[in-house]
Amino acid sequence: MQSENRGLRPSILTLAALLLITGCMTSSPAVQYYTMTPLTRDEQGPVWENDGVLAVGPITLPEILDRPHMVTQSGDNRLVFAETHRWAGSLQAEITRVLADNLSILLNSDEIIAHGEEALTPPSHRIIINVQRFYAQANGDVVLDLLWTLREEGHEQSSVLNKSTIRLPVEYQDYAGIAAAQSAALGELSREMAAYIRRNSPL
Repeated sequence: MQSENRGLRPSILTLAALLLITGCMTSSPAVQYYTMTPLTRDEQGPVWENDGVLAVGPITLPEILDRPHMVTQSGDNRLVFAETHRWAGSLQAEITRVLADNLSILLNSDEIIAHGEEALTPPSHRIIINVQRFYAQANGDVVLDLLWTLREEGHEQSSVLNKSTIRLPVEYQDYAGIAAAQSAALGELSREMAAYIRRNSPL
């Protein structure tokens, strides 16, 4: 009997080790990926008559936002980087894509491109954006705070600097709800930009 018990001990230890490893492997939550969505065609405006091409970007982000993790604020001086909730692409590319799509819808124009597509269609004007804040705050709102300018290519000194601050409530207090609220904030910004472009008719 003693020899049988000695033979069982290594097997029991091996099984316990396997269970421990399996438990560690299964206890880590899967990473969830999110994207932002543009406006729908229901918001398509009248055709914007122009003779040039408008590029959206470049867009610059502060270091705290230039990362794959979704960022939320949990206090006055504390930000949280969600390890298992991330953007499907870079946040910079997401903002650029959504703004370009939104402006194309609002201005009813095919002459709007995202930064990086200039080799296909050289732009005559571009919107340059400096994002300062873009995350969910502790009070449950999403804040988008940025500086932007509409600039004619080759005339960098003649542009007007605009400042926009948009705050919207997060309808569902989870990361999918935050991504939806951030999409809506970009929609509000796009409406503001489209109205500015129509008023100034730079192209």
